Amino acid sequence: MEILLTVNRDGSSEIEVIGGDGKICLEKTKELEDALGVVENRELKPEYRQTVTQLHTQLRNRR
Repeated sequence: MEILLTVNRDGSSEIEVIGGDGKICLEKTKELEDALGVVENRELKPEYRQTVTQLHTQLRNRR
């Protein structure tokens, strides 16, 4: 899992989790969000709704 932090020219910032699934994304970014300030907008990727079981199934099917 990677966490990509983008600081925009206007001083706002964006956090993107790459390779994470489910609520673990929110847990991993909470401390960073708290340090940066108030969350104005949150967009959840489709991966947020995936479970570990679904990810394991997908990996097994690709072999």
